Amino acid sequence: MIRFMFSAHCRLAFSFIVAIVLTCIHLPAKGNEAFDKLPPGYFGEDAGKWVDSVFNTLDTAQRIGQLIVVEAGIDADVEEIEGLVRNFHIGGIAFGGGGPLRQAKMTNRFQKLSSVPLMIAMKAEGGLGAALDSTIRFPQHPALAAVSDNRLVYELASDLARQMRRLGVHMNLSPLPGYYESRPGPVGRNRSPNGAWNSGTSGHYLRGMLDNGVMVAGRHAMESATGTPGWPGIRENRTDDITGEPVPALIFSEDLRTGPRRSPGNLRTAEYPEVRALLSGKEVLLFPDDAGRAVEIIEKAINEGILTRGMIDEKCRRVLFAKYQMGLSAPAAVATQNLYRDLNETGSELLRRKAASASLTLLENRNGLIPLRRLDTLRIATVSVGDGRKSPFQETMSLYAPMNHYTVSKYATLETLTGVINDLDDFNLVIVGVDDADYRRSRQYGISPQTSWFVRRLAARNSVVLALFASPNGLAFFDDLSNLQGLLVAYEDNPLAQEYTAQLVFGGLPAGGRLPVSPIVRYASGSGYRTAGLGRLRYCIPEEAGLDSRKLAGIEDIVKNAIEQKATPGAQVLVARQGIVVYHKAFGHHTYTGENPVMLTDLYDLASVTKIAASVPAIMKLQEERSIDVYQTLGHYIPRLRETNKNNLVIKDVLTHQARLQSWIPFIWDTFESLIPGEELFSRRVSARYPHMLGDFMYMNRHYRLSANQFSDRPSDAFTVRVGERLFMNRAYVDSMYMRIDDSPLRPSNSYFYSDLGYYYLKEILEQASGERLDHFLDKNLYRPLGANRLTFLPLEKYGSFEIVPTENDIIFRRQLIHGHVHDAGTAMIGGVGGHAGLFSNANDLAKLMQLFLQDGEYGGTSFFSAETVRGFTSAPNSHNGNRRGIGFDKPEMRSARSPAARSASAESYGHSGFTGTMAWADPAEDIVYIFLSNRVHPDQFNNKLTELNLRTRIQQLIYDSIIQ
Repeated sequence: MIRFMFSAHCRLAFSFIVAIVLTCIHLPAKGNEAFDKLPPGYFGEDAGKWVDSVFNTLDTAQRIGQLIVVEAGIDADVEEIEGLVRNFHIGGIAFGGGGPLRQAKMTNRFQKLSSVPLMIAMKAEGGLGAALDSTIRFPQHPALAAVSDNRLVYELASDLARQMRRLGVHMNLSPLPGYYESRPGPVGRNRSPNGAWNSGTSGHYLRGMLDNGVMVAGRHAMESATGTPGWPGIRENRTDDITGEPVPALIFSEDLRTGPRRSPGNLRTAEYPEVRALLSGKEVLLFPDDAGRAVEIIEKAINEGILTRGMIDEKCRRVLFAKYQMGLSAPAAVATQNLYRDLNETGSELLRRKAASASLTLLENRNGLIPLRRLDTLRIATVSVGDGRKSPFQETMSLYAPMNHYTVSKYATLETLTGVINDLDDFNLVIVGVDDADYRRSRQYGISPQTSWFVRRLAARNSVVLALFASPNGLAFFDDLSNLQGLLVAYEDNPLAQEYTAQLVFGGLPAGGRLPVSPIVRYASGSGYRTAGLGRLRYCIPEEAGLDSRKLAGIEDIVKNAIEQKATPGAQVLVARQGIVVYHKAFGHHTYTGENPVMLTDLYDLASVTKIAASVPAIMKLQEERSIDVYQTLGHYIPRLRETNKNNLVIKDVLTHQARLQSWIPFIWDTFESLIPGEELFSRRVSARYPHMLGDFMYMNRHYRLSANQFSDRPSDAFTVRVGERLFMNRAYVDSMYMRIDDSPLRPSNSYFYSDLGYYYLKEILEQASGERLDHFLDKNLYRPLGANRLTFLPLEKYGSFEIVPTENDIIFRRQLIHGHVHDAGTAMIGGVGGHAGLFSNANDLAKLMQLFLQDGEYGGTSFFSAETVRGFTSAPNSHNGNRRGIGFDKPEMRSARSPAARSASAESYGHSGFTGTMAWADPAEDIVYIFLSNRVHPDQFNNKLTELNLRTRIQQLIYDSIIQ
């Protein structure tokens, strides 16, 4: 039977009994049964020959040296270690600190010096990144133990083993992920008062390492609850209970640098840790204070009969057999070329992220609160309790819904905390994130008394969700958790854990972790609710969605080049695939002055994207409610049109741009007055007197003014329509605008011809059918339930101007920089809320709407539209007569250079572009959402470089080119 044997006290970072089972599981002192239980021929005849050939070249001192492993930390004396390798034939070296290239070069240097290949070890709980810079850090074992998907644990361990072997490492000096000790030992990392042995997690972790040629340490050393060495209740666990088969093993000592010392004397009474370790059955001596001195002491013990040469020889042979299993009979130098690339493969990063996500554990979920639904009913505040700074947890939650953020130090005064609690009374949900963790029990895992007091008091008067970014054992340091509505444990305090926890709260990720310990009676080991995602966007790296991040990185070059060529001052770009946002960046500045860098939260004027982001979804909603029928005529809904040529125009034809309407009407031209009586306002040719360009072959007289009858610089009963800063229009002129549209002639052909005019009527119909203003209807029924509050009309009513990107420097009509007011003059003149323009947004919130369409009307657990409605509107009903348009949506023109979309966009794709330099597109065939926002009309609308560079569709094509086949 293979038993677990343990030492008493270990105090430093490497303090543990490293039980190496070709995975390093501890064995009893009386012999190594694992070797005895191995099937015949396990090692093979070649192993025995190699072991004999090496063993016979070693004298007694060198055989003792094979039992010693020394440490080569970041400050190691290289020449001293070289001396130990040459003079004492030490068996192995354990690395830690620095970078992988340094370690590889040192490994090669030491291996070249050694006549017997060295075992190379390092402590890699948490991956190579836990010990080395410039490498990937995996979740620590407490988080891994919470992962219920054993296959994922195996894959992660396999990948870590691959990385270690690439670096020339044979042993992972880390504990297993599936067990938590009965009481925290001196190393103090995440141990539990009530442990639970998870043989599934540990077995798959061990198997993943073993199958890829790396040994694993068994556990940290520690004491039982009685203070005596041992592992009550688990002494009889067998190696084959974990791995499914017997495995050869070496028994490692504790860190010998921490043992008691006495003056040399009779070895039978002197407490030399090296001798004690060998007498107790250990086979490898870990980190003796002085390796050379240790060899001398052991030789003296042999001479005095305390140890026998036979005992040393047997242990040496076992070490050599283990080295053979490691492949050290024919060691190869560590290749330094492409080392960083090989240790940082994208697949490793994906495993890291999958494991972090799978570990998240939902321990409390009253009334199924998590994931959050009905965002329009929630007034959310977040509190970060830690170092007093806004956390990644809060930043990520802001991607899902509007909320107020608070930060407090975990050592804040009760007066400060009370003030925050009072401020939170206005919110019906408070989400508290506790970070700035400490992994030492002596420091209560970073849970201060103030933190406990704050959570208890807050939960007594608010609906509170607590997210703990620390050891689950920290739960024991909260006074009372009974009033919490939700409780999440993320195990680690790093940006990834915080970002993924936020995504879980909103249903971007599911919950599936299981508590590996029982820190308090309320939560037993194995606890954890499972939840499903709600179809909200989540955020990860491109490869998770099947896109190549290296290719996708080319977007940055394209956008920066466009900014350098002054095609636009700045931009936001978002790419999502399979519901995962994989690219979300802001570039440049609000204007060419470079004063305000573009932030991901900044709002852009969407221009004609308003059609599909406002008017069309409103029509879809009201059609499903049978308040509107797109097959009815305009005259059916607007009685005054029954005596006009617009009476019989069908709404569907208006939406597909084949209703014979004129493209647009220059309403502002009628509001200009010449300052020189009898002189024409407009000319077909540019000149000193007609310098202002209005369009192709149309120029404005320099001597003009806005009609005093129509405009004022201050509001009044008559001048109520705000069209800009300190500029108000006579409300009566709105009626004149509609009369102009009513009286406008129709085109003779019903072929496709793009027009904005029909959307003036659609806005009128929508407001009549819904009984409220268009922006209010959309806020209530679409934007706020989506958590897309930055999809908004009239942004200055909700946001500061510093959050809004300006558009044109209008030197003709409004004579100001258009900043926060809609760029489209016609929409501005009807109050800023239009059917074809007026909507502002950032890329993230617009992407939510496009993802809603892509998911056939479902988002966040809510059905906004039926799949039939979405598919009907996004189809091309008139493609048979050469009209590519959907019902409101634009569509690609296949195999045509005039297509509004990239050449690889599928025929099923749809979206829209905007005059200000915007684009929103979705492709069901590849499950892609693409958002591009810019203000290319700054400083004036005649800047066509964005179109000349084909910027929007070039980026879109790059997305398709990035798909991993």
